Amino acid sequence: FEHLYADPLVLAVRPSHPLLQDPALQANPLAHLQTFTVILPTPGTAIRHTADSFLLTRGLGPLARTIETLSVSISRSYTAGSNAVWFCPLGAVRPDLDSGALVPLPVSMAGTEELVGLTLRADMVLTQAQREVISAIRLLAAERQRANPQAV
Repeated sequence: FEHLYADPLVLAVRPSHPLLQDPALQANPLAHLQTFTVILPTPGTAIRHTADSFLLTRGLGPLARTIETLSVSISRSYTAGSNAVWFCPLGAVRPDLDSGALVPLPVSMAGTEELVGLTLRADMVLTQAQREVISAIRLLAAERQRANPQAV
């Protein structure tokens, strides 16, 4: 495994979400998470384990209303049109955050970083095309690291 970067989870919501607009909810948005539908990764995935651990370490048990999916398009659309809170990797939601279509809840997500990298078979002989794709991936990962130096 060749580590390229770490991608933290974020809690993404629409800009006019009550957790951002209501002063009574802003102070501790996690305390009010049970009030909203939460979009979670599907069970059995590494990012779901990370999301569940995040919730447990903050004293939040099973959530009452959840949607479980790995579909970025479904999650994006549902979050943008509702009061849902979406647990997602930063890389999956970055375009929406950059455009302002979605915003992160102001909650520390320290400890939710997932490693992103390359795994290649040791005995594999790479073709020229494969080497070029891997080189491009490494360059993009290095650019991402330069743009976000606090990431691991």
